[in-house]
Amino acid sequence: MANVKNIQEIAYHRNGISGEGFYAVRFTADIEGIGKKEAAFWNVPAEPTQADANFLAILFDGPGQCAVICTDRIATHGVKFAGGNSWRGDHYEDELRAAIEALDGNTSGGIRVGPFCVPN
Repeated sequence: MANVKNIQEIAYHRNGISGEGFYAVRFTADIEGIGKKEAAFWNVPAEPTQADANFLAILFDGPGQCAVICTDRIATHGVKFAGGNSWRGDHYEDELRAAIEALDGNTSGGIRVGPFCVPN
């Protein structure tokens, strides 16, 4: 499982007047390197381990609704799926949801209102 190293920012977004709200979380984590064999399989270059990479996660309220992108890799890898900038949200989700709950509503973004205000 991945480990979140440092939570940099958490913001709640209303997503307009009718969309489902979500949390945006900026955090750091280490990225395990890609060896030559795995790189050949995915048709990408081999890469060393990267410490303290910058990530952005989007979390909706439902379990399993966590998407993760490495912002350090957007310029070189884009946002393509396999072998590019694809991360298992479920590896980060528990730690990110715990950080959201620990804030008790004090995020840098909007404020949740209404009956469904507590993250799962």
